[in-house]
Amino acid sequence: MVSMRIEILERLLFLRGIRRQLNLYTSLNSGLVYFQRTDFRDLLPLQNIAPLYLKEMSTNDESQINEWLHIINQSFSRDWGKKDYIENIINHKIYNILHVYFLMDGEKYIGVVSEAVFKKNNQVGVTHYLGLDKDYFGRGLGKYLILYILHKMKEHNLKSCEGESTLDHEKSLFIHFNLGFYPKTKLDYWNTPNHAPALMRVIINYMFKRLYKRKRR
Repeated sequence: MVSMRIEILERLLFLRGIRRQLNLYTSLNSGLVYFQRTDFRDLLPLQNIAPLYLKEMSTNDESQINEWLHIINQSFSRDWGKKDYIENIINHKIYNILHVYFLMDGEKYIGVVSEAVFKKNNQVGVTHYLGLDKDYFGRGLGKYLILYILHKMKEHNLKSCEGESTLDHEKSLFIHFNLGFYPKTKLDYWNTPNHAPALMRVIINYMFKRLYKRKRR
């Protein structure tokens, strides 16, 4: 009887430990990280990715909206619908979405990325909602899409580019680092507020800087 109680107690402690780890993971990924690139003069050239190509999205076309949702839901394991599309593309609270582009393989929609600016500072661009069909992972297409947007920003005479994300999007963060982005720790009035508790923000920024240093080695 005593051994059974000990076993139950051990299981409860084990489950409590897992719960704490999950709570910590959730907390770390509820706070934003910010990164920036302040110069477009040394952008890498765009490579030829034929037969793949990009085309601009018609943001009011229902069939294209469905394609956008399919790619984003697959990329981020979400279950978004039309309401979420409107909230994040048409009526975003922080950004003005200027252009949305599809990556195409023939007639197949395989990727999406958008160019935005901050509503409070339209001279600062934002890389926004990069998504890619999982069958096309590992081919450098995510990096290509972000670089494509940077070239578009340069064409449109934007002064710099920023991004906002969370630590769990490590692959996307690494791609940005490879393209010359670095952590931004002092926020400006145009950035999305970080509502994580103060101590958690300190921890998140520390981990973010370590991630950047690890990638730079």
